[in-house]
This record gives sequence, structure tokens and C-alpha cells, in this order.
Amino acid sequence: MTTPAPPAAHTTELTAREIQVLTGCIHGRSNGEIGRHLYLSEDTVKTHLRRAYRKLGARDRAQAVALVYERGLIPMPVGSRPRILQPGGASLQLMSGKATS
Repeated sequence: MTTPAPPAAHTTELTAREIQVLTGCIHGRSNGEIGRHLYLSEDTVKTHLRRAYRKLGARDRAQAVALVYERGLIPMPVGSRPRILQPGGASLQLMSGKATS
């Protein structure tokens, strides 16, 4: 019996432009806003995002943002702590890897 091959490792070598586009996502900008800010067409922004998603192994914008923070590819702003939203609108704050309410 053979064992299945491990999933392909995702490369996280993002280009400078991919990081700039993801930074726009972090700031809540739309693709059009990112394009205007970086002097790119919206289609070019989408291309950079697709390539970044593939390199990160992300399925969408939110997961890509989480992964760049998780892997230290973009530093988290000083003084900010990620929050986990709970059902009903309550949130937990992550401190030193442990959730507190």
C-alpha cells in the first residue's frame, strides 16, 4: 500500500507589487481603489491578487490577509491585536496566542 503524497508546499515569495496590493486589502480598499492608489488597472490588481492567493494557498481575500500576518510577510500594525468574532457579535482578543474575553 502506498501513502499519499503530501500536499504541495505553497511558496510565500510574494513580489513587491503583490505585497502592495495585499496591503491595500488590509486597509479595506476595493480592487478599484487599490488600482487608483498604485496606478494600475483593476484587472492588473485582480491578477496580482490571484497570483498572491495561489502562492499563499489562500481561497479568498480574507484568508490571504490572515496568512500574510500569520507568516510575518507583512508586519501587524503596532498596538493592534487580532480579534475573533463570536456568534452574536461578541469578540475575543488574542493575546500571546491565547484568547481572552
